[in-house]
Amino acid sequence: MSSPPVLLLCRLFPGTFTDVAHRFRLLDFYASALPIHAFLAAVAAHADPPRVVLVFGGGPIPVGAELFDAVPSLRCIITVSAGTNHIDLRECARRGVQVANAGGIYSTDVADYAVGLLLDVLRHVSAGDRFVRRGLCPEQRGGDFLPLGSKIGGRRVGIIGLGSIGSAIARRLEAFGCVVSYHNRRRREDVAYAYFPTATDLAASSDVLVVACALTAETRRIVDRGVLDALGERGVVVNVARGANVDEAELVRALAEGRVAGAGLEVFDDEPNVPLELWAMDNVVLTPHQAIFTPESMADLSRVVLANLDAFFAGEPLLTRVEASERSKGYRFLRIDYSARFLPPLSTLNPKALSLRLPARRLPVASSAAPSGAATSAMEHRRFLQRYGLNPDDFDDDAEAEPMEERRRGRPSPWRRLGLAAATQSPPLARTSASLSPAPRPPVLPLPLHQVKHRGGIPNPLPDCVPAVYDAIESVFQKTIDHSLTWCW
Repeated sequence: MSSPPVLLLCRLFPGTFTDVAHRFRLLDFYASALPIHAFLAAVAAHADPPRVVLVFGGGPIPVGAELFDAVPSLRCIITVSAGTNHIDLRECARRGVQVANAGGIYSTDVADYAVGLLLDVLRHVSAGDRFVRRGLCPEQRGGDFLPLGSKIGGRRVGIIGLGSIGSAIARRLEAFGCVVSYHNRRRREDVAYAYFPTATDLAASSDVLVVACALTAETRRIVDRGVLDALGERGVVVNVARGANVDEAELVRALAEGRVAGAGLEVFDDEPNVPLELWAMDNVVLTPHQAIFTPESMADLSRVVLANLDAFFAGEPLLTRVEASERSKGYRFLRIDYSARFLPPLSTLNPKALSLRLPARRLPVASSAAPSGAATSAMEHRRFLQRYGLNPDDFDDDAEAEPMEERRRGRPSPWRRLGLAAATQSPPLARTSASLSPAPRPPVLPLPLHQVKHRGGIPNPLPDCVPAVYDAIESVFQKTIDHSLTWCW
């Protein structure tokens, strides 16, 4: 039996995918002389077209509809980056394409690099290197000196994005004697660092601003002129996230005008292009998006890619699966994986129910005891809701909202077949359909924490509610050592 083909649309250091190549047949675009579209056409026309593609940011073709149209056989994308901003996740969800990333294998490498950038900016290490190479060593050239450097100890460091990378940065900077604070989508209860609800508030209370958040619609240009002005003329910016997290034009102006003291930049808005104004600034350290590249991380990457490939071809869940879209209607349940090595089991963490307030909706619920898709009577409806601790007054059958032909079939239309997040004491979990009629107040969903088990399934909430559910459930796990929440097909 021949090895399964895997489409390769990324370039890394030689030898990174040696183990992968031993197990799979790599169709490497960069080893071909064909233009990208001709190469993909040849791949798609093969008798055994690839079902998996390995990608990286800045590849030869956008990872979305254009790629899927060119190679319709694709069913899985594995990106060798931690971020997924180069992937059209909504299109993946629409087409049923699974997505996996590199997980957290780069966290320590990026954290080390962020601290190195900060030390370089504060102590003028790179500037000193250039100084010496130009023959300007003060002992030899009549006393020419670089500007005085600054101590890192005692600095107030604000971190935008206290995830795995941000937390690793915080731990390292604490060892230097820095005072750490942070801005996140929500406050974390498992850390003692000061929390600020906005990036501007964080910057106003910081000497150093470290950007370590994912690139989303909410975090694009999160460091803008207002944040830079709040940071002030003695402030330093370190960006190890994505270039678009920072308003690059405003940062260049702030540095040129002396409104910010310095910057350490590992990423840029339009890579590999870097604003020319930054080239001549000795108070700015520029590096070519290389923080993740260590022999150790490349070995880890090879293992993660192999594990995801093995899982995909075995029909098992991907090791580092990414939610294809938090608002997709395609997911069936939320998988929770966790380990709590230094904590008691979750069953003893908090016996109380966690209530999630979701956006106002009326949610007709089909009884799990009834045949699949069958309508229930009003009394059964109320009993079903009361069984799971839900207030029946917050729900309504709202049959008039259903198309007539769907009502005749006795089941909701396909776009309404969604799950409502509710962990229950009975094994099949509650399944609901949803309508879009307004409700006077949002329903409350109790999630008994002792029912949330390792790899436990929680049915998918309404599309517009998913972020709220995701955040609330994730807050339960903040005290665990490691956890992940995955919207599964």
